[in-house]
Amino acid sequence: FTPTATGLQTGNLTITHNASGSPTVYSIQGTGVHAIDPNINAVNLVNIIIGSTTNIPITVTNNATTSLLVNANITTGTNWSVTPDTVTIPVGGSSIFNLTFIAPAIPNNYTGTLVFSSASVLSRTIQLSAIVVSEAGLIFEKDSVNRLEDNSYMDVLQLKSLTDSLHALQFRLQV
Repeated sequence: FTPTATGLQTGNLTITHNASGSPTVYSIQGTGVHAIDPNINAVNLVNIIIGSTTNIPITVTNNATTSLLVNANITTGTNWSVTPDTVTIPVGGSSIFNLTFIAPAIPNNYTGTLVFSSASVLSRTIQLSAIVVSEAGLIFEKDSVNRLEDNSYMDVLQLKSLTDSLHALQFRLQV
């Protein structure tokens, strides 16, 4: 069984013989899997503080029928790195790669691409994304405004710290 795609694969096995009822047809099926199988499909980091470092372990499993020399490369994007860059993984074994993102000094969205590859098997690509924000502070998000019967307004603001839990502030404005 050598599938050309992942997922359930079906087919027929036909045996032609000289007995009555020839040919005999058997339905067969199997599941195709990636030879190189990382435990994640994408990395999406949010609210990463400028200048901070984020490490993400990625476990890669070898589903092939032979040992694989797996290469890990960042093919696009700066501020991303991966170690080790090459590992031999035995059949059915796995290895942990460490993906690192170092947030630059400028808040922005940063993307990259991580590719795991080995000879004679399909490569696996993981899209990388990080939203970098300025140093921790408070973000005011308007939640609701209610006009009361006495012509005053009631407003609730949520104060969201980038590193702490949610807090609420309620005030009343007399008009």
